[in-house]
Amino acid sequence: MMPFAAAAVVQGARLVRMRAALLAAAAVAIAANWPVYSAASQQAITETNVGTALHDAGRPAEAIAYYERALARQPTYAPALINLGAALRASGRVEAALAVYDRALASGIASASLHLNRGNALMEQGRVDEAIAAFRAALAADAHAPEGRAALANALYDQGTAALEQGEWARAEAALREAIALRPEDPRA
Repeated sequence: MMPFAAAAVVQGARLVRMRAALLAAAAVAIAANWPVYSAASQQAITETNVGTALHDAGRPAEAIAYYERALARQPTYAPALINLGAALRASGRVEAALAVYDRALASGIASASLHLNRGNALMEQGRVDEAIAAFRAALAADAHAPEGRAALANALYDQGTAALEQGEWARAEAALREAIALRPEDPRA
């Protein structure tokens, strides 16, 4: 019986060493994958998520406060800036939305959704030429964004129609040709 006991002790010690190695490996894996976000960043993400849920529920005015709290913690947090602009626009505060979008651009954010939202706000104000530039920037950021193509085509149709009404035939033709090239399936084509 003694050899079996000795074998059990040896095997037990081996298991303890293996378990210690596994625990050490697990600790390294956890540390390597631990979130690198600060507490302020995590709070900004949470505030933005709550704001997004409120906005999606049709409560953009309430969402604004959450986005503003997120930005108080992380002033250049792109999702909070973009969503704040969208909530302001949905609340009828288009000028304030444009100011937020411009702030986002000034901070170096250049996402397709930022340019697209900015372009839509400019369209609401009838600033078609500026909107076209924003939609072009959205496509430059993401050439495959169908919303960007559609928005640019619509703005070009508006620009072309306005040019026709003013007798600017060459400008109208250029805008309408580009709109058709972007969306040949559009019934206006």
